[in-house]
Amino acid sequence: MSYYAHFVKINGSHLKRQTLEEHLLNVAKCAEEFSKTFRAQNWGYTAGLWHDLGKYSKRFQEKLRRLENGESDIRVDHSTYGAKFVFEKEGKLGKFIAYCIAGHHAGLPNATGSPSSLKERLSKELEPLKFEEIPKEILSHPKLDTDFLREWFSNLPDRQRAFGYAFFIRMLFSSLVDADFLDTENFMDPEKAKKRASYPSLLELQSTFQKKMEIFQKEKISENEELNEIRNEIYKECVTAAHRKPGFFSLTVPTGGGKTLSSLAFALEHAKKYGFDRVIYVIPYTSIIEQNADVFRKFLGDDVVVEHHSNYVQKDSKYDEEEKRLLATENWDAPVIVTTNVQFFESLFSNRTSRLRKLHNISKSIIILDEAQMLPIDYFIPSLEALRELVSHYSTTVVFCTATQPVLNKRENFPGLENVREIVSNPKKLFVNLKRVQEKYIGEVDQEQLKEKLIEEKQVLCVVNTRREAFELYSALVSEKKITGNYHLSALMCPTHRSKTLKEIKKRLKNKKICRVISTQL
Repeated sequence: MSYYAHFVKINGSHLKRQTLEEHLLNVAKCAEEFSKTFRAQNWGYTAGLWHDLGKYSKRFQEKLRRLENGESDIRVDHSTYGAKFVFEKEGKLGKFIAYCIAGHHAGLPNATGSPSSLKERLSKELEPLKFEEIPKEILSHPKLDTDFLREWFSNLPDRQRAFGYAFFIRMLFSSLVDADFLDTENFMDPEKAKKRASYPSLLELQSTFQKKMEIFQKEKISENEELNEIRNEIYKECVTAAHRKPGFFSLTVPTGGGKTLSSLAFALEHAKKYGFDRVIYVIPYTSIIEQNADVFRKFLGDDVVVEHHSNYVQKDSKYDEEEKRLLATENWDAPVIVTTNVQFFESLFSNRTSRLRKLHNISKSIIILDEAQMLPIDYFIPSLEALRELVSHYSTTVVFCTATQPVLNKRENFPGLENVREIVSNPKKLFVNLKRVQEKYIGEVDQEQLKEKLIEEKQVLCVVNTRREAFELYSALVSEKKITGNYHLSALMCPTHRSKTLKEIKKRLKNKKICRVISTQL
């Protein structure tokens, strides 16, 4: 009897089938490749090999036959088979893989507490499989290597070890579900699969960046020599620090010090030295993401930077290029990812396949946490634990990049981080040299007085506490018909409108025209 995994109708009539053996071997090899980045290739291969073992059941093949003939569908639990099989074969070790197989469609299950928990799934009675009809190549698997797990976790406290095991399951799960999605897509929709990009390496991007950076620095020579000298020094220190061993770094640079380009220079040089696969920028605010992503595209090229956040607006480019970028948000297989704190950290702790699918591609990455002081306080410790796992066991470097560094070091009653290395040699001196604001308290003023003060200025930024205050002050300014060059910025603006307004503001500032901006803090 022939067993199938998927079918597709071409032109509405011609039936094309994928054999189950082909699908299982394809997914096994792909999951093996993905999990190789964290030394778990045998685990990934085994998970891929047995994830759809339940499709060898008579009932699942009946389901496919009914669907092919346009008959009503029947519900079949095919994922529990592989979970039970690997647990019976490997015992406690098999349980790691059983979590992944049991949840590869519905999401990672809990251990206990509900009918969908792993405990209940493993005790579920199922229709017997005809093992004599399953190819031997499918039923045999490589020995699961446990040496690296012993090396990782044997000397850790129980709580940290438990966290590490859970994190390992998530990474393994990610490798499996991405491999499964990709092979299924390749069979069901090969045209879509072809649109997934083959990207240049970070090594190639580093060469592109260097050339464009040299031109950029030459163009800036005549502008504010003192400021450019400071920025160039920061840039050089970032490139030098990139040769230090992977791990935790901090980049403490005041606003105006050029840390966006300098941190990118660090990441690309670090990748060249140690063979990293991608750079992931994690930023708290979507308004900053848009600006930083535009900078990265300018220096690296339009098609290598993928924005992944809720406010992303599709670019005016060829449809295929834009679809390629959108496909890359599914599994982060692009060389430069720009995303939010929420997207990044929720993915690390989620149970959903769509969120976890990208996790294996965080391995062998350089993570830049911009505005690091905005890490969520309520989830600060679990966030640090996740970052520690990534650095300790998944070949990752993390950079805390901000003007106001949070206190991260390990101390009594706080399980912080150890050996966070500062990139710049003298941050305090930088704050003195880059100080461009002189504070002066003017006392309490009402809206009318504030409006008059703003009218007196040719170029001025006024930051107020609430959206309502910002809008009312802006409205008061524009009500003065002779007063031009007024702008309003608010988090309520849509991304396109905000970007357009910022471009106008920058243009007026550069041309030394009147420009008064009223803004909320964000």
